[in-house]
Amino acid sequence: MKLQAILLSSRGIKFLGSKIFEKTDVHLICSTKQEESIPQFIQDKLKKKYIVEENFNKTTMVMEYNKDEVIRIFEKLLKEFSVQNIRVICSQEANLELASNIRDRFSIKYGLKPDSLVFFRDKIKMKKKLLNNEIRVPKFLEEIPKLEKNQNLFKELQSFFNSPMVIKPRFSVGSRGVYKIRKEKDLIDFLNDCRDEIHLYEVEELIEGDMYYCDFVIQNREILVELVSKYSFNTTDFQKGKNLGSTPLLNKDPLTQRLLGFAREVLNSFGNIDGCFHMELFLSISNEIVFLEIGARPPGILAVPVYIDTFDINLLEMDFFIQTGLPIEQKNIILESNNYSFFMMFPKLSGKIEALNHPELDSKYNLNWKVKVGEVTQKTDTNINYAGVIQVWNEDYDNLQIDFEYLKNEFIPIQYSTN
Repeated sequence: MKLQAILLSSRGIKFLGSKIFEKTDVHLICSTKQEESIPQFIQDKLKKKYIVEENFNKTTMVMEYNKDEVIRIFEKLLKEFSVQNIRVICSQEANLELASNIRDRFSIKYGLKPDSLVFFRDKIKMKKKLLNNEIRVPKFLEEIPKLEKNQNLFKELQSFFNSPMVIKPRFSVGSRGVYKIRKEKDLIDFLNDCRDEIHLYEVEELIEGDMYYCDFVIQNREILVELVSKYSFNTTDFQKGKNLGSTPLLNKDPLTQRLLGFAREVLNSFGNIDGCFHMELFLSISNEIVFLEIGARPPGILAVPVYIDTFDINLLEMDFFIQTGLPIEQKNIILESNNYSFFMMFPKLSGKIEALNHPELDSKYNLNWKVKVGEVTQKTDTNINYAGVIQVWNEDYDNLQIDFEYLKNEFIPIQYSTN
């Protein structure tokens, strides 16, 4: 009998290839909203589909599946199939914890269990683990200090950090609820917005510099894939109206090897456990590499198709195989290319859309808008709340980077009414 692969979330499902459906019977658990975006050719391949409710989690600030509904689904599945033949697959950050708890509750093989996942979800435990291994992380406080009435919180934080700060949720994703604190008014704004949830936040030093991410695939404790990409801006700048995207670095670039060397030390600190990992790093203005955070999942938005088109590497598919315990068949992976790619997201601003602009590039591109002319939009508040996204291709890497810089710094994607 085939393995019964229970996919928790439809995230990236359209990138799963035919081999997965040949080797496993794929069941899908998703929300009604997610079901609407699943291509029909994928729906036709599913063994079964289960629709569950989503609930907002105030701690993580994301929509998560109803735990009780998911448990009932697995209880029914375990009456039909042996636990030895069931696997839980999840690549959506919001439901990773639920997936690990399901594995633990029903003793399902493979994939991360709660005792391992916690270091990839809890930003404090994450940084403490690395500090114990002498990995450079931002200076941080686990919680915002509680002061006496006459004490000045801003001055207290300034005296500890001696630099600008970032206040952010301990568990959230997508740059939700992140506040940069450069002056006292910034702190007052945060307190006015989040006073009732202040216990959910941590404080850390603000690292000034460029932001990168590294993606790893590990199976049987062996690193099979390691990739590096550079962000156009700090991810929180997207909510300030800047175009946010990323472009892969070439393997021969000395900076690629330097970043990977640091990232491997991070992975060693976590035990080089099997999985697909997405790690964000800073290269500070003083040329120091500083860890930001790591997730136990493939990257989001269009990073997966960018890697597919550039290196013929499908991280979502590899992650699926790891979580089922099936060997990744792609061997002799060579990170060279003759067709390079990147993506860029365009933010929403507050106002009425007058025109949607298309860039003039030397490269080929595909631009998809999520908004339309005449629509009244509110300012982007998370990194998944974008107006449009473009993927760009070019056989010449240098020419591609020229287009990347143009879209990053000069291109104005949307004209808003001035009335």
